[in-house]
Amino acid sequence: FIRQRGCDLAEGQRIVAKGQRLRAATIALLASQGFAEVTVGGEVNAAIISTGDELVKPGEKLDPGQIYESNSP
Repeated sequence: FIRQRGCDLAEGQRIVAKGQRLRAATIALLASQGFAEVTVGGEVNAAIISTGDELVKPGEKLDPGQIYESNSP
């Protein structure tokens, strides 16, 4: 099956409604359409949670299979 160009979305078609929350699926949709950046309004709240026993604090000795944890303050 070969999909024709433009069969998913038409050029100029709005794919995210104004005021819609950006969640993982929405961000993936935007990325799939070539958007690297979007303008957002209002306050942006985000959290990064680093987990895993392979993570080691910077400055500590790395054992095989470990990496430095680089996403926390």
